[in-house]
Amino acid sequence: MNISCPNCGQKYEVDSSILGQNVECESCGTNFIANIPKLQVKREQPERTIFQIHPSGLYFFWDYFFGILLLIGIVGIVFIARALINQFCTKYTVTTRRIIVETGWLNKHHTEVWIKDIRGASLEISIWEGLIDTGTIALGTAATAGVEIKMVGVEKPQAVVQTINGLRGNV
Repeated sequence: MNISCPNCGQKYEVDSSILGQNVECESCGTNFIANIPKLQVKREQPERTIFQIHPSGLYFFWDYFFGILLLIGIVGIVFIARALINQFCTKYTVTTRRIIVETGWLNKHHTEVWIKDIRGASLEISIWEGLIDTGTIALGTAATAGVEIKMVGVEKPQAVVQTINGLRGNV
């Protein structure tokens, strides 16, 4: 049977007949009672939200621009409504365990990926996105050959990818 000193952690192989008896640690001199070691149950930290974001309003700049330009007719209202719905009805949530993408206004879509399952994160930044500091993040998992989650119009996308990669290192 194995026991260990509660003070220094030195491990000893002992006969079960000395359980319950007082023993002295040869390493640090601490006296302690030889007991069966308790099982260490690993307690996971509760899941917490790291951040929750919507696509950047600047990502929809051209929709707003043409919407305002065409505001005289119904077409302008459609452009603006489409941009508002796409911006505010899309939500990206990164927690300590999952990445969740929720989209839609009338037709809802919910996708989530466990951080431990992510195998790769790629970043796409067009010329326009580079000017307004936004980008598209694509996440792949072991379950799919391609992209599982695509986060479009994310502000400061490099920082988001670094955060996700940091979380992957903690899993």
